[in-house]
Amino acid sequence: FQFYLATFGFFAVIVALILPSFIYIGQGIIRELADLPTQLKSFRVQDVKCFCCTNDHREPSTGETLPCDRVLVHRMLAR
Repeated sequence: FQFYLATFGFFAVIVALILPSFIYIGQGIIRELADLPTQLKSFRVQDVKCFCCTNDHREPSTGETLPCDRVLVHRMLAR
């Protein structure tokens, strides 16, 4: 009986330590999901900031020319 009591106590402590973290993370996810409909209503492809455009179509570390992400995205959405 003492073994079961000790095992239960051990798991109770583990759950008491971990459960608040899971609840906190879950609440953050729920908040983000609640904001999603508003974000989707106001989303416009034309307003998206592309990596290539913000770096003048050059790879910052090498200076190599980059193709425009915006053109590729518009082309894929047009299909």
